[in-house]
Amino acid sequence: MGKVVYLFEKDKEKVVKRKPYQISAYDIVKAIKQKFKIKWWEFWRSWRIYVADMYYYPVIPEILEYIRPTKYYEYQEEVFDCDDFSFLKKGFEEDYGYSEQKNFAFGIIWVFSPTKHYGHALNFFVDDKLEFYFYEPQLDQYFKDIKDNWELMLAVV
Repeated sequence: MGKVVYLFEKDKEKVVKRKPYQISAYDIVKAIKQKFKIKWWEFWRSWRIYVADMYYYPVIPEILEYIRPTKYYEYQEEVFDCDDFSFLKKGFEEDYGYSEQKNFAFGIIWVFSPTKHYGHALNFFVDDKLEFYFYEPQLDQYFKDIKDNWELMLAVV
């Protein structure tokens, strides 16, 4: 993480220098794979993780205080439910990132419970120690683990 890495962009024909405190797309994918215990053969077969950029700024809990809260919105089944909360929170995070001129390792994730037979959408982030955290936008709270045995359906950063 402290090593400077250069990435050649063919389209722009310029060299971009990664800042030492940024984390890579690979680091984010690795954190997700470890959290959900995804084997390499399962991962490459399903393509369930999409990371748009090469480098991101890690999320530290202090940053979350500056992102507009979503817990005050009213849940409405099929109109404004879990996926809508996660999209809204991601939008607020992007707005904050724009003001700070940073793209943070904060995304949207869909999970499924095989025991309860239902899915859920929420957010997630990766911190400066490359640890994965869930973020529940309906409560504006983050946590390390989910109580149920969730399986990854899709993760987007």
